[in-house]
Amino acid sequence: MNLLINWLVAIIAVVALQTSFSYFLSFYSIRPDITLTFAIFAGTVAGSTAGMTAGFFTGLFCDLLNTDFFGFNIFFLFGAGMCAGAMQKKVFKDSWLFPLLLSAGFNGAREILWGVLIFLCDYRLTDLPVFISAAWGRIVYNTLLTLPLFFLFARVRRFGKR
Repeated sequence: MNLLINWLVAIIAVVALQTSFSYFLSFYSIRPDITLTFAIFAGTVAGSTAGMTAGFFTGLFCDLLNTDFFGFNIFFLFGAGMCAGAMQKKVFKDSWLFPLLLSAGFNGAREILWGVLIFLCDYRLTDLPVFISAAWGRIVYNTLLTLPLFFLFARVRRFGKR
């Protein structure tokens, strides 16, 4: 029961950081995706089941608070947590390169899926090069913020075990 409460508090804290504090970390109107980094962290640290659960509930809370396409965050963060957890046993998870590669891959996949979703919903992109350059900016910025966020999450996790 204590573990469940710890995960619930962590999920609520991450969603609160994403919806309020990420504006302060924005760089040229590109906001970091703290929730994706948290889902990847949960999967790599606690396994596939914890990654899926953390991703699902983090995505659910984000979708309830955003006006974007409902269900996109649930679907994507669920899958990111599951894949990160599945890869957890196949690589050395204490490496700093593993979170960077996962973050770059998942951020790239998110941008591609978001672009396809916008296209399928018949939203006309008037300036495709601007959309692509903004997507690259988000991928690079979120990937660079992965390591500090991973160290912060790991520090909080260690502090919670005391």
